[in-house]
Amino acid sequence: MTRLSRRSWSCLALILALTWAVSATAFQGRAKPKGRKFALVVAVDRYEEGSLLPRLPFPERDAEGLAEVLLKSGYEKDHVIVMTRKRGNDEFDLLPTADHIRTQLELILDKDLTPLDSVIVALAGHGVLLRVKEGANEAKPEGFFCPMDANLGPRKDLKKFLAYDDLMKKLAATRAGVKLLFVDACRNELANQAQANAAGIEMPPPPPPTPTVAAFFSCSERQLAWEDDTLGGGHGVFFHFVIEGLKGEADRLKGDRDNKVSLEELSMYVKENVRDHVAKRRFERQNPRLVGDIGEVTLVDVSSASAGPFTNSIGMRFVAIPGGEFLMGSPEDDKDAQDDEKPRHRVRISPFSLAQTEVTRGQFRRFVDETNYRLESERDGKGGYGIDAAGKYKQDPAYSWLNPGFAQTDDHPVVNVSWNDAVAFVTWLSRKEGKTYRLPTEAEWEYACRAGTTTRFQSGDDAEGLVRVGNVADASAKAKFPDWNWALAGNDGVIYTAAVGQYKPNAFGLYDMHGNVWEWCRDGYDKSYYAQSPLQDPPGPVEAASRVRRGGSWSNDGRDCRSANRYDNDPSNRGSSMGFRVARVP
Repeated sequence: MTRLSRRSWSCLALILALTWAVSATAFQGRAKPKGRKFALVVAVDRYEEGSLLPRLPFPERDAEGLAEVLLKSGYEKDHVIVMTRKRGNDEFDLLPTADHIRTQLELILDKDLTPLDSVIVALAGHGVLLRVKEGANEAKPEGFFCPMDANLGPRKDLKKFLAYDDLMKKLAATRAGVKLLFVDACRNELANQAQANAAGIEMPPPPPPTPTVAAFFSCSERQLAWEDDTLGGGHGVFFHFVIEGLKGEADRLKGDRDNKVSLEELSMYVKENVRDHVAKRRFERQNPRLVGDIGEVTLVDVSSASAGPFTNSIGMRFVAIPGGEFLMGSPEDDKDAQDDEKPRHRVRISPFSLAQTEVTRGQFRRFVDETNYRLESERDGKGGYGIDAAGKYKQDPAYSWLNPGFAQTDDHPVVNVSWNDAVAFVTWLSRKEGKTYRLPTEAEWEYACRAGTTTRFQSGDDAEGLVRVGNVADASAKAKFPDWNWALAGNDGVIYTAAVGQYKPNAFGLYDMHGNVWEWCRDGYDKSYYAQSPLQDPPGPVEAASRVRRGGSWSNDGRDCRSANRYDNDPSNRGSSMGFRVARVP
């Protein structure tokens, strides 16, 4: 064997060092390997006749909404399996029967999963607790999910139910790094008590934690999971907040706002909002429960998700208003146009979000209750404005946001709110959520109202078309107040304010932009502002004695409800036809 000289050793060391450096550089240049993300989303809304399991209104919408947010956050389409009756009509294997669900789960778990991969299983439907005998031993209770072929009647077959404990054990047996089970399956419509007793049904408690698997249940033991459409979107309460949390709303809780939603953040967000909403709407308790511990894991990265609708913590539904240009104001040939609506001019608007409806009494009540806020109508002792039985509009200390002289519910727009009161509300909401809420600018409001239209109203140029899209003075109001000669000929059956969201929305998905209540804008008012308005995002005059309101109300005619119509009032002014809508900026 030839001995290497010192120089030879030096050369060899140099070669080895260079080889290692090149290899290390190449390794560092490689993209970090990414894991695969799989989801099985199951929803059952209808069961077989005689199953003792009544129909549920929202599970399929829950499934579709969850799948949509997962796809927007980066899940591949082929890796998100949705099983509903609707999907099963096109692909039989996606009918949510017990056998089909087990098959689809096995197809995912057989994919040679690695610690980089994640698996989410979500179930929406009925859940029961059945007593299972083990030989001669006394029957023990076990929680089950009810697929579409489950039956609690005489033909009860345990093979047609899915045991939560069994699902968690199957997930635990895989090597995937993230294994999460969502269950929204304890429903109050389950059966009447006599049927429940006969079938041995109780509300299922979550199974004990299984190592490396987490399960997020919609409620705690012996509680009901409520269905409630007042949040908008047509979801059950639990999955409504799961979906909104995964869209990014849960990211605000820890203050880091890193565009990533962790399981901890989602759990905190869902628990808080489900508990508060059910307590307020139902006067019941519903406390979602997370069992198992899989550590601090990121569920979705919302930085890659496209902008879309969302619901905030007090149930206000927002839609994304895309940026664009439009002609603001009225053309010269509009016989109803006022001088302050001219000249018609081009305006460019940046993207923002706008509440789908006007602020409701229920939403405003949250603000008052949490802050003990006293409105201007209370502080100055003069009261608000109302309309008496004779149709006379007057101010009186008896009139307020809680009493405008006619009946309202929490779903009606709040009225008798001044501009100053509205600003106090958005200031509170911004602080509460850590986001920037404000009143829309006048330009934003008109752009959103028009939603691409150039006509006098979003419904066209004929004022009679307003009856389909907004609550304005019409034949029903004239029957109550015969002197209202300005009322339209149409009849929507509503005299005063209407519950928000009852009429046809515009192309942006916004309700009640015409009529119902006047809506405060952020801007000060200047009659001649349009002559010097900037092209990009006009802010309106900063210093002004009065503020702009838009849209008309339940007591106004078509002329006042035009998209371009402007009106101004002192910021302390209030009335039974005046409310507001909220914007949120990126």
